[in-house]
Formats: sequence, structure tokens, C-alpha cells
Amino acid sequence: LYFLVWPYQKSMLTDKSEDLKKEIVILKEENNALRQEKETTDKDSLQKEQQVKSMVKEVQLAAQKTAAADGYITAAGAYLAGDLNAAAEALAAIAPSENGQVDAAVTQLKQLVFPKVSQVLYISGYGAYSRNQLDKAIQDLTLAMKYDAGVDFSDDVIYFLGRTYEKGDDKAKALEMYKLLLEKYPNTDKKGYAESRIAALSK
Repeated sequence: LYFLVWPYQKSMLTDKSEDLKKEIVILKEENNALRQEKETTDKDSLQKEQQVKSMVKEVQLAAQKTAAADGYITAAGAYLAGDLNAAAEALAAIAPSENGQVDAAVTQLKQLVFPKVSQVLYISGYGAYSRNQLDKAIQDLTLAMKYDAGVDFSDDVIYFLGRTYEKGDDKAKALEMYKLLLEKYPNTDKKGYAESRIAALSK
């Protein structure tokens, strides 16, 4: 009887072993397929993320260019209307863009506007300083410095702003202005006075 049963059991064991091998192969294939699908999904997600980041950058650059162009148009309109103060204010608010043509136009308009506005503000600020109208002097001289175009009175603007602060007993701001004067204009004819005031105010 044993000789009859054993071949049968052996056959069944062999069949089960083959089935298990087939299942293992199938599971491996499914696992590989899932892994490949995950890698593909991850790659697609990364590509989409990079595309979105690229689009964000393009939109930011486009917005920057548009803002610079809009600022120039506003400034140019004010300049053509004869409102140099408004033109200067609009120009000062324009940040550099990635558009060379717009940046060049902004620079050219600044060269037309800033020296004139700065000079008017300097004269007004100096007059206010002479009349002891210190708040008015600080306001005008600060704007004159903001619109500085490297003209021959640029050092005087900072110098008298320092004098105004010192006159108003704001020693810290006065010291800051005198140091800025020597930093920006080391050959100014106000150098000796600025150095002496720095020494006095630093005690």
C-alpha cells in the first residue's frame, strides 16, 4: 500500500512546489511592476514640480518687467507734464528689472530728472536750515540726498544734513551723516570740518 500512496503524494508535492515557484515569479513580476510604476510616478511628479517652479519664476520676472515698465510710464508722464517731483518719486520706486531696454530708459530719465529735483530740494533745505526750520530742512535735504545724481553739490547736501541734525541735537544722526560724507566723498572740501565734528561727537 505504501508503494501505491507515496508516488501519488510525491506527485502532489511536486505540483505544489511548481505552483509556489510560479506564484513567487508572479509576485516578483508584480513587485517589479509596482516599483517601476512608483519610479515613473515620482519622476512625473518631479518634472511637474520643476515645471511649476519654472512657471512661477517666469511669472515673477514678467511681473517685475511689467512693474518696471509701468513705473517708467508713470514717471515719463509726470516728466512730460512738468511735474518733476512726481517723476522723481516714481523713478526712485522702480526696482531694476530683467529688461535691459526698460532699465536703460529708466536710467536715462533719472539723468534728466534727479539733478534738477535734487538741486531744488537742496536750495530749499539749505534755506530752511539757515532759518532754523530744522524739520523742513531735514525733509528737503533727505530727499535731495535720495535723488542724488553725483552732481557738484552732492557732498554739500550730506554736509548740511549733518549740520541740521547737530543743530537739532540729534548727535547720532549728525555723526552718521558726517561719516557718510567722508565715505562717499573723501576729497570733499568739507573734509576737515567733518573730521573735527566726528571727533567731537564721538567723545
